[in-house]
Amino acid sequence: MIGFVFSIIATVIFCLQLPFNSEAPRWSIFLFAFSVFAYQTLDNLDGKQARRIKNSSPLGMIMDHGCDALTVITLSSGMCRVLCLNNSYLFIGSYLCVIISFYMSAWCQYYSNGVMILGRVNGVDEGIPTIWTLAFISGIIGQSFWKTSFNLFGHTILLNELIIICIAISSLGNFYII
Repeated sequence: MIGFVFSIIATVIFCLQLPFNSEAPRWSIFLFAFSVFAYQTLDNLDGKQARRIKNSSPLGMIMDHGCDALTVITLSSGMCRVLCLNNSYLFIGSYLCVIISFYMSAWCQYYSNGVMILGRVNGVDEGIPTIWTLAFISGIIGQSFWKTSFNLFGHTILLNELIIICIAISSLGNFYII
């Protein structure tokens, strides 16, 4: 629950740095990177601690998944802010990839034997560290780096667009597992 509060507060501070398509202050980027790291660490520790002391319950799992579902939304908007995604189709596409992937994993857990099935590349193990790493890199070298364009198979593409395409492909891999 404390990790959830970390992610909400830092994302609100970070995303309120206006205008949305310009660079945010570096301190807010580092705050966001730290909060995502703190969320990941605290979220992983609370379930392990509850199982270790035999204090886990279905209500605790529902609370944890509820906080995770809300954090998926805040982390997605923070990631879009880190990558300077001001195009609505990329912003909405990244939301849909992440949220549908989370929903499908939770749905599969509910209707199977109670085990969450994740793909080889998933939002829990690779996605969250990717978000705080991208934020940390943006804090050091600036967000304008993600607007670098290059030629890929005869098409000009921005680096932030390529990252969103990679996220979409990894989300499709999660659907295949489910």
